[in-house]
Amino acid sequence: MRKVQFQTGEYYHIYNRGVDKREVFIDEKDYVRFLIGMKEFNNKSTDSERDYYKRKMIKTKQEAQEEAQEETQLSLGYPRLSCVSS
Repeated sequence: MRKVQFQTGEYYHIYNRGVDKREVFIDEKDYVRFLIGMKEFNNKSTDSERDYYKRKMIKTKQEAQEEAQEETQLSLGYPRLSCVSS
């Protein structure tokens, strides 16, 4: 059990090593995941707000992929194919 109880509004030093003096981050991917987690876990917005922005980000990413695919097809001289889902 922790000897010191953390308090809201205070600053704390976070050590840069793990248990048994092991490295905390194996590679840059681990470090980036940590930073993303810190942002997510400290986010005070509501679930519905987060869901809205996640859907917006997914849609934006899909649109960018579709545009890139269209540009590739046009640059290769292929006709544009459209899919219709039911």
